[in-house]
Amino acid sequence: MRLGREADRVAIISRQSERAVADFLDRHGLDDQIRHLAAVGSYPPGHLQSGPHLIEDTIRALGATPADCALFTASVTGIDTARKAGTHAIGYAVTPGISQTLTDAGATCIVQSLADLTLRLRARLLPN
Repeated sequence: MRLGREADRVAIISRQSERAVADFLDRHGLDDQIRHLAAVGSYPPGHLQSGPHLIEDTIRALGATPADCALFTASVTGIDTARKAGTHAIGYAVTPGISQTLTDAGATCIVQSLADLTLRLRARLLPN
């Protein structure tokens, strides 16, 4: 996985409403950091119930390849979907038991706090 400016292209796939996600991002000053949002309201009903095509749509929207992408997920199903799509699977686990479950499912790595991710999203490049 490359860690250049390409890594700063961020998308969200959510089962929450598009409006709820947009409001959350705006409230926390992250709205300008998200390149693509796939959420309830931006796809037809039932569309979010199966993940592979959402990941493929999102990869296309980012202009990336699966190997350049990572899916953060808190579920074994999400880990499996990410692996099938050819992306890295990063597990979000707040307890050791969940961490082990996601590791066993094939997560590339485990994140126990979203604080580091949030800080990275808030970081801006300084103008030259």
